[in-house]
Amino acid sequence: MVKKINYFRNLQELRGMSACLIVISHIPLVGITIGTSLGGYGVTMFFLLSGFLLIHSTEKSTSFFLEKRIIRIIPMYYLITLVTYVMASIQPEWFNTTVATPQNLIKSLLFIPYMNPNGNVRPILDVAWALFPEVWFYIVFYISLKISYKHRALITGGCFMTLFGIGMAVENPILNQFKEAFLTLSIGMFLYYIWKWVPAVKINTKSWVPKFILVAMYFIIGILYNNLIYAKKRFLAIILAYFVFCIF
Repeated sequence: MVKKINYFRNLQELRGMSACLIVISHIPLVGITIGTSLGGYGVTMFFLLSGFLLIHSTEKSTSFFLEKRIIRIIPMYYLITLVTYVMASIQPEWFNTTVATPQNLIKSLLFIPYMNPNGNVRPILDVAWALFPEVWFYIVFYISLKISYKHRALITGGCFMTLFGIGMAVENPILNQFKEAFLTLSIGMFLYYIWKWVPAVKINTKSWVPKFILVAMYFIIGILYNNLIYAKKRFLAIILAYFVFCIF
């Protein structure tokens, strides 16, 4: 029981810190100062969390699986996308990656990735690009549930690892944009089963020392991640992010 409580608390804190990094990295002046790749570090954590928690949340019940996620994602995403579309239609010079056309709006609302004339694979709402692999992950997982509850992770992971492999082998801008997401979502599911096999470790949660060490490690490794990305050592950077997630 101790293991379950600490696990949820730590992952909530990990989610909070990652969200802060993502937001900060999108503030132009601050983002340049701290390194925009730290936003990618936070996104990687979110993908790991999605894979990990998706398996956990379906261990006891799969009722209303798709409905819950539709309610959580679609209304707000559609609202902000439509507002962005109107703004980009009126003042296109305010946007660097958004091309407001009816076709792009439809694709964005249907979570169909596409390439803009500027070479960026981005929806109408630029920052929602990371939502696309998440949504398709939920859809594939839902289909996998219908095929075999017991093998839901194996089927979903197999599909996404296949897409990752194709993305590594073929030069395609859309696959290139999402291939790391395919890998990381699959790894998140795999790590859940590893976590179940690992014995619980009791830590004195009343002491601030373990918490301080965790938080310090998160940000120190985040800086290393950022430096490795700029040094074009992306594989090592991703491994570091996976390591931090495992510690949490």
